Amino acid sequence: MRNLSLASTNLLKIEDVDEFETVVGTTFDVDNDVLITVSEIPSDAETSFQVWRMNTNTPEPYTHARRVLRVYDRSGRLQNTSEPVPGLEQGLAWKPSGSIIVSSQRFGFPGGGQGLQNRHDVVFFERNGLRHGEFGLREYWVPKPDTKRQWSYRVKEFAWNADSTILAVWVERDDGDAVQLWTTGNWHWYLKQEIPAPSPEDGSTPRFTAIDWHPEQPLRIVTTSPAHIDDYCFMWDTCTSTRAPPDDTGTVAVVDGAALLMTPFRLQVRPPPESSYKIVRPPPRIDPPIHVSQAPNADAIICLFPNARVEIWWLQTAKSVSRIPGDPDIAEPSLIWKGEIPGDLGARQALLWNSDDASEEWFIALLGIPEDGKHDVVSVTTWRAGEITEDYEVTMPSIGHGRIFFLEGCKLAWEGIDGEVTRVDFENEVATPLATLPEYCPRIQSVARSPKDWVICGLSETGKLHVVSTNGAKATLSTG
Repeated sequence: MRNLSLASTNLLKIEDVDEFETVVGTTFDVDNDVLITVSEIPSDAETSFQVWRMNTNTPEPYTHARRVLRVYDRSGRLQNTSEPVPGLEQGLAWKPSGSIIVSSQRFGFPGGGQGLQNRHDVVFFERNGLRHGEFGLREYWVPKPDTKRQWSYRVKEFAWNADSTILAVWVERDDGDAVQLWTTGNWHWYLKQEIPAPSPEDGSTPRFTAIDWHPEQPLRIVTTSPAHIDDYCFMWDTCTSTRAPPDDTGTVAVVDGAALLMTPFRLQVRPPPESSYKIVRPPPRIDPPIHVSQAPNADAIICLFPNARVEIWWLQTAKSVSRIPGDPDIAEPSLIWKGEIPGDLGARQALLWNSDDASEEWFIALLGIPEDGKHDVVSVTTWRAGEITEDYEVTMPSIGHGRIFFLEGCKLAWEGIDGEVTRVDFENEVATPLATLPEYCPRIQSVARSPKDWVICGLSETGKLHVVSTNGAKATLSTG
């Protein structure tokens, strides 16, 4: 067993720091060449400044400590200093690609930024200290003016993934911690996932002790808590309608926090973050679903949340509407049912379809691993007239984390991490091997050539398109 010993230390003395100044946050750039600090300067320091009240024409001394962003090179020489930022907090993180630094800023309190009391922004700065945009957090909070902690939550830490596409925000709430995963596109920030801290056995408040991205795998993040080490691996997914013509509306669902941005592209073309309509969950819930999917034989969508909570929505998309943006008649979504599926399955994926002869009967398929197991389990629940009537479980043949998808005709199939494709006969609780792809493909579709013969197409993470048939034929197309 090897031991870890301290090899050397290096004391970096930073220059041009006021004697009254307190460093409350630091971060390095990806090459460790530049040090960024958030420094707090008390109001009675010689560098104090004046502010103007909005309802008067006279300046008055600023009576609260202010914070600035300072940039140092590797030898400790000051390079840049930002303007004072009221309400700037201690969290800092350097974006791996690009000279962008992220922090957070509160508004609407003495010493904070000018704005609404519940406003809380994630803010960006350039290396030269200039502001480079922001987006608002969506926390539901309760003010606590009589306590030391004024709000019911705080932002504890930021972390960028390896390719700078996802920003993790560690939020410490009074009722438990959570890690939010944010992505951006078309100058809009989307809240895509929220990882709650696991509940301790002693009933104490769920807390994280650390979070960290994998240095090479950009969609893999590790969280630690007093009794858990959890390793999460995500994948990009597109939620589209797959109904057969002429019933297919081309609807695409985009997850953005508590809202689903819905656009039926057969009727309208509205690129995100715009959408034809939204399905919004009421506050205080802000956590996004773990997984969403649309039924292949009905105009409906299912949302999966932690602890196997599901919501089923009937979209009622119009067959034809005027192509005016925001047409109120384009869809009339309504909640069919929401509830928790019984069992100890740690579900991570959900599929939905209804009976061929009765739209009031729905089948809900969940994929996950039980708390005491290692194999994937597919659980199929029948929901009819507001009640769960039947429940089936099928254990998959190999260990690991796979995915479920539809064969043509609403037949379930499962793909393992080794590319093995298995048909799931839930009514008989049997898993039957069909074919094997050369590698695991996170995106997979099938075409039926006969009732018992399917062509399965899979797109790998490296961009290779694999095509296999249940009769043994194989082909691979590569982009290079």
